[in-house]
Amino acid sequence: MFLMLLIMVSLVVPNVSSASNQKPTCSLGVTTPAGTIELKKRDTVTVVKGQTVTTAWESKNATKAYNPEGKKIDLQGIATLTPLRSKTYKYKFTADNYSVTCSLHVHTVTGSLVPVVVSVGKTIPKFTGEVTGVRKVQLQIYKVGSTKPAYTSKRTSVKKGDWSIAVSKKLPAGNYLTVLRGDSKYELNTIATSTLTIGDVVVVPTVSSDAPTSATIFVAQSVPLLVGGVAKGDSSVPVSYIQVINVGKKDGAIDAITIKQNGSAASGAVIGFTVTDDQGMNQVTIGSAASPVVFKNGVALIPLGVSIPVGQMRLYTIRAILRSNVTANVGTQLKFDIISIASSSVFAQTAFPIKGTTWTIAN
Repeated sequence: MFLMLLIMVSLVVPNVSSASNQKPTCSLGVTTPAGTIELKKRDTVTVVKGQTVTTAWESKNATKAYNPEGKKIDLQGIATLTPLRSKTYKYKFTADNYSVTCSLHVHTVTGSLVPVVVSVGKTIPKFTGEVTGVRKVQLQIYKVGSTKPAYTSKRTSVKKGDWSIAVSKKLPAGNYLTVLRGDSKYELNTIATSTLTIGDVVVVPTVSSDAPTSATIFVAQSVPLLVGGVAKGDSSVPVSYIQVINVGKKDGAIDAITIKQNGSAASGAVIGFTVTDDQGMNQVTIGSAASPVVFKNGVALIPLGVSIPVGQMRLYTIRAILRSNVTANVGTQLKFDIISIASSSVFAQTAFPIKGTTWTIAN
């Protein structure tokens, strides 16, 4: 079961008088595993509890800024949040007698979605689960590697915390990603993700002839849930979202991910990476302003050291951390592709490179 968070932004501008003509402004962005959005007045987005949520703020004409705890902060910056309960976060900006406040209201809901395996020619069973905090849900099914849904259900009412959706369309054999979405008026409204496999087995990988029959086998594929946009200095943006399934007979571990910058921006615009999973169990960060990640011909290695039990799936979000001064790279693009996944015990049957998301750098 997942515990989700709905984050709603509001903009409050007190009506005060001042001799100054320079009223401060405030803009706020949120990055979640489902994507990135610049929040507008009264926008709402969904976020999974336990995963890192990145907020980025910026103000013009302000002379002072304060975080939700009332401490002074820079006029432009980023912060990470992991809310555990309903709470309001306020960022206040002032200039003379004027002030403006960007507020994040956090509301918790719960939701679940389980993997489904069905034989070819058989009816896809109903998808069922539990949710709280939402009145209606919707199911979307994506063929792995596609950005267009193969099936989108009608919005279904939640009854006493339970939901049930029948898939009325026949789908061909293959591997699919299932996405449970909440209220349609909210941005980034993903409640939970899982898999649908149509066929007698989860996957039929081509293992080398000398591989032992008990070998752990990982299958990694891109998941089309991230959107790109504008990346600013001193921020963190999601560049890749991948699904990894252990279809072998033993638990296995991923040692590292090798990633390559194929965009027009210089690799030096990025000082590090973070990797998080959908279970909230693992978070890895490498690189910092004091000790940037090392690139060689645009290629960097991200040590991971995570394990995946037999038959389980993990969704990993990779974020790039930009240096504070990106002036030399303004107008250029970041586009990171995964070119290999290293493991001492895995025979990964994956089509490399795994394409990432494109971001344009701006001040």
